Amino acid sequence: MDVDRSIVVDVGAINGVIGAPPESGSGSRPTGPEAPKTRACANCARLKMKCRWPESGAGKGNVGCIRCNRMKISCHVPAPVQRKKRGKSTRVAQLEKKIDGLVSMLATGQHMHASGTPPLTPESNDTGKVTINDAPKLHLKKPLQDAALPQPIAREAPQIPLTIPSEPATTFQLIPGFSFTFEEVLSYFDIYRREFMPNYPFVLIPENLDPRALYASSRCLFWTIMAAVTPQSSATQQGVENWFRQFIADRMVVKQERNLGILQALLLHLAWGDFHFYMNTEATNFVHLAVAMALDLKLDRSPESTKMHPKSLLGEAWATLNKGMSKPRPHTADEKRAVLGLYHITSLISALFKRGTQFPWNNYLSQCCESLAESSLESDLFLVALIKMQRVADRAYGLLPGFDVVDVGLSAYLSPMDMVINNVRRELYDLISIQPECVKERNIFKAYYQVTLMRLAEAAIPTQFTTPVEMGTLNPEPLQRFDTLWKCLLAAVDFFDTLCSFHPNELPGLPTSVTGLLAFAIVTSSRLLLLEPSIDWQPTMARRKLEFADVMKRLSDRFEDADTWAKEAGRRRRLLDGGGTQFCRLSFKLRWIRQWYLSRVPQEQPVMAETQPPGEPLTDPDAVFWQEYEFEDALWPDFMTMYNPNFIVPPAAET
Repeated sequence: MDVDRSIVVDVGAINGVIGAPPESGSGSRPTGPEAPKTRACANCARLKMKCRWPESGAGKGNVGCIRCNRMKISCHVPAPVQRKKRGKSTRVAQLEKKIDGLVSMLATGQHMHASGTPPLTPESNDTGKVTINDAPKLHLKKPLQDAALPQPIAREAPQIPLTIPSEPATTFQLIPGFSFTFEEVLSYFDIYRREFMPNYPFVLIPENLDPRALYASSRCLFWTIMAAVTPQSSATQQGVENWFRQFIADRMVVKQERNLGILQALLLHLAWGDFHFYMNTEATNFVHLAVAMALDLKLDRSPESTKMHPKSLLGEAWATLNKGMSKPRPHTADEKRAVLGLYHITSLISALFKRGTQFPWNNYLSQCCESLAESSLESDLFLVALIKMQRVADRAYGLLPGFDVVDVGLSAYLSPMDMVINNVRRELYDLISIQPECVKERNIFKAYYQVTLMRLAEAAIPTQFTTPVEMGTLNPEPLQRFDTLWKCLLAAVDFFDTLCSFHPNELPGLPTSVTGLLAFAIVTSSRLLLLEPSIDWQPTMARRKLEFADVMKRLSDRFEDADTWAKEAGRRRRLLDGGGTQFCRLSFKLRWIRQWYLSRVPQEQPVMAETQPPGEPLTDPDAVFWQEYEFEDALWPDFMTMYNPNFIVPPAAET
């Protein structure tokens, strides 16, 4: 059988190429210089076969490849075409960006560690003294218009380093003059838990909480506690207040941060500031910020509920968008305490000082009270009792005429109004009677209860009407108004006795809401004692029941003793820019009110003098000093005002 020898040669050549050992191996014969690399012809490239050229080379004359010559077909090499380079995928570019970011973060961390900055964990073995400086720069380097310009990529180091002190010798410093060692921080936190926290159950600091952990998680809350407890000079106190305002503005407005620590810091700042927060127009700024924070954190409603109606189209769209989201976590006990504390402070400001509106009450806040009522902590039981008592009072305030009522007929004390007051008074009494002894024995709880009773009876105290009231439209029972006013007077007597029962070392730990209670009680009781005699009220008998001048003297001495004790014990004394401390100024104001009251009832001064002890002189040692003051017109505005340049209202804005 004849076989085409060209095919055999071609196959053998191919097999020789595939199965031949490498030319560089041992035993291979030496070869000449390597021929230049040639391209495959179009036929071989189409058939995916190896294109072999004769020794004369490709593209020289009419010489074709061996296979095309054997098959006697035309052979040509296609012209080279420049190919486009393949770019990187989008995913690769994203990964490269992430890697570059990680590398830059590691480089920054190594640089900070090499410069002596302690690590981020309390368990580090770093040694040496580290100063933590949280004070922001008080002066801007650029005008305010430049704040909106784009910033360069290279940024400066943050002014507040994210470091946790790990050594006992570490110094916590907020501003120059306000720095503490770790041992001092532990001591002041213990004072806060022992003297301050029992009077304000809405923000709790557990016994096992390390101050360093609180410093790492909520720096604002940490420094707010320190500012409320530690003694400070006037300049340091002003610097801390400025820092707090700048910090809140930067975190809440500029950086739009939302967290529980800022809300708790706002509540504590309102609790242990001064009552300018309740009086002046600047006072409600922090209250509004706290309300906004609670709403943004969605603490006013259950995490499982939404305000969308399930049958509406908007509700279906909302459910579709959130279908893949995880189930929201329930609110913690600290979050429930904070939102209830916000309701309490806004309700007090609205009820006692007629400022703003209270935080809206709903069923979820009732559920928060029920859940905290099951707690084993006495502070939670005290909190629930305060909230329930305030809730009962708020419902009564909604039925009684408000302070903005102009119509004389609506503000007149009628029989239905007396019925409402008596029913609410009985409801409050029943609520107090079922409280545990650990709650009923608290003097601050008694003070809140007695002022609430006085606030209910405020509607029975007449005001000066511009138009006469027809007697036929009133038609009250003869003793209804007397009974209401007399019970209000008895509540005032109990309140002043409760306030005098506080030991001087307990007064610095009381929140400033107690100062608001005192101001309301003084104003209301003085109105009762200075009413004109009528068929249903005898002010002379009321003055014998409440020795107002003696009460003011006792309270003045008590505040003065509290200031002396705070100075000796190293407690915080609220310093005023005009000189003196807050307790001394309160003592001064109370003595002023005492002289004002005595000047309004001169006909009874001899009777009061006969009741004084034999050893006490009848003449007031400050009589000459008080003769320089006028007690008729500008008493209450001056009483409510403490000199502080940060809270002075311009005269043009006064109404």
